[in-house]
Amino acid sequence: MAGLKGRYDGRVDAKGRVSIPSKCRKLLPEQLVVAKHPDKKLPALVLYSEDGYDLWFDRLLESKGGARANDEMQDKLIDEYYQDSGNVEPDDLGRIIIPSYLREYAGIKHAVVITGARDHLIIRTPEALEKSRAGFAVNPVYDTPASDPGAARPSSEADKPTGQPTDKPTAGSVHSASDPLS
Repeated sequence: MAGLKGRYDGRVDAKGRVSIPSKCRKLLPEQLVVAKHPDKKLPALVLYSEDGYDLWFDRLLESKGGARANDEMQDKLIDEYYQDSGNVEPDDLGRIIIPSYLREYAGIKHAVVITGARDHLIIRTPEALEKSRAGFAVNPVYDTPASDPGAARPSSEADKPTGQPTDKPTAGSVHSASDPLS
């Protein structure tokens, strides 16, 4: 299901339905899982294929040391991520019903923003999207987050790239023009 990208503005109707963007619908299977976004600081929902959600959860378990029988941590993760999710199937118009407890968790009442995230979609309020972007900007010079204090920065105007190729690295630069990664 890779290839999900873009931003789409939408609305939740009175029945709790959200229309999946047509460009994304073409890439999605019929059986989907809607769940809480794993970042609890920014309430949002994720929409995965069933297999994609299971794969994501398996990677989560691996990051915690792998699946083990009778493991309390594993049981808590299953409780958290499977009980607070729901199977959904788009109707003929590409709408899914988001369960009320998930809409409430994400603060979704009317307006939503659906964004692609490679193998899944993120559904959230416009305010939650703006909050998630606050303090984070990609530095176009070095393609690193501007909020990263360890990121290389030009120390003066003379050190900033001019857009002209050079074989001589400038102060603060990561790659030279002869480097195939630059």
